Amino acid sequence: MAFFSKPFSLFLPLLVALTLGLGFSPVVRADEPVEVLFFTVDAGKGHEMIEKAIKTPLDKSAPDYGMNISKDSVMLNDHLGRVKNFFWHLPITIGQIAPKVWEKIYNGSGKANPEVERVMYKALLNSGLVEALTRSHPKMIVTTFPLVPKFIDILKEEGKIDPKLKVVQIVTDYSVTQNYLSRGLIIVPHPSLKDKLVAMGKDPSLVKVVEGIPAGPAYLESYSKEAARAELNASLSAELKKPNILGLEDPLILATGGGLGLGLNPIADFLPKWKPTKPVKLVVVCGSNKEMLRRFETLQASGKLDPNITLIPKGYTQLAPYVKAATLIISKPGGSQTAEAIASKTALFAHTFIPGQESNNYEHLSKIQAIGKLDLNELNDMDKMMKRVAAVKAGIEREFPNARQLPKQIAEILGDYAHDRIRDNPAELSGILAKKDAIAGKPPLGQRIRCKLSGALFSLLHP
Repeated sequence: MAFFSKPFSLFLPLLVALTLGLGFSPVVRADEPVEVLFFTVDAGKGHEMIEKAIKTPLDKSAPDYGMNISKDSVMLNDHLGRVKNFFWHLPITIGQIAPKVWEKIYNGSGKANPEVERVMYKALLNSGLVEALTRSHPKMIVTTFPLVPKFIDILKEEGKIDPKLKVVQIVTDYSVTQNYLSRGLIIVPHPSLKDKLVAMGKDPSLVKVVEGIPAGPAYLESYSKEAARAELNASLSAELKKPNILGLEDPLILATGGGLGLGLNPIADFLPKWKPTKPVKLVVVCGSNKEMLRRFETLQASGKLDPNITLIPKGYTQLAPYVKAATLIISKPGGSQTAEAIASKTALFAHTFIPGQESNNYEHLSKIQAIGKLDLNELNDMDKMMKRVAAVKAGIEREFPNARQLPKQIAEILGDYAHDRIRDNPAELSGILAKKDAIAGKPPLGQRIRCKLSGALFSLLHP
């Protein structure tokens, strides 16, 4: 029996164990990468910028956490047809024309009759979105848009997608409504938001807290304010052919209205009346708003500004060098704007904002002294203004000391969830819905009628 020689007899138990699966399992092992797909949305530049801020560093670090990030993202807008303009631009329009109306819509959206959502999701079922979601056979989907997990919940209920597909929602504002409630994992930027979601019925083990909202890689590098200021001064001086245009001593104020240059008109109105007590450099970034850029360029050339003011208007440009070098930022408190300010440890002051997401962001951050509200006349007394800047910077340092480690925090959480070190709770959705129904009650007749009309409009606009 040479076949059963002594060496082989020693090896035989190990072979049997492997064959029976005692030492090997055909299921995915912890060291096998889990395929991750990003499901994103173009709802202004904010979601797109934050999605890139999460995905870019994750592309490099994901293998260390047992994940493989799909090269292609699924864009919800590509499947909305004619309704996408209505869906995305309407909130901006309402927010500008009737801000209080938009505030009521946004803050009350979590209590809306679900009929609109159902109609919308039914329409999306015929749009090719399911095929796009399943093409790369992902095991986990990551999104920054709250309606996406709810849509996937419905797909699971209807058997159109793998019920074991994991979904991660990363909250990109400092407020949550019941529209954020769904199966899967939710990552929030502050402990108070976890408390709110748990009170609404969410399983606390499926809400993870990180330090703030993700900002792009350019904001996460180690640098000093002095070095960032010197680098920006050199590049702007060369670009504008004016030596030492920023200097290194005077306060540098950055005013921005996001990609669309919104909210800058009050600053333009204030500039001719501004009498700062010391020299100030003001960079105004107008984004794609060419009309706004022309207005500031006209002011720059007018000769009517106080001699203490150096005005530098800019169009669409990379904001990171300016945010990192700035003494303070005047902007709206959107998710991406606050993320960049916090990551760069730069004090942000809001002088205008749209009710809803932005007003909620301001309310939350002001409570923890990580943002300020600005009356433009306060800029006349720069010594007093600098004391306010120091107070906001202290709030940021206290509440978000490790904000530049955010990509690592998120990668660790995603890796744990991908490999079942954080487990789903299959029963939680029924509990959430019961809690939601108890909170919301039966919508009044007027609201039910509006829901049906909105659903009909969506169906009409969608191809």
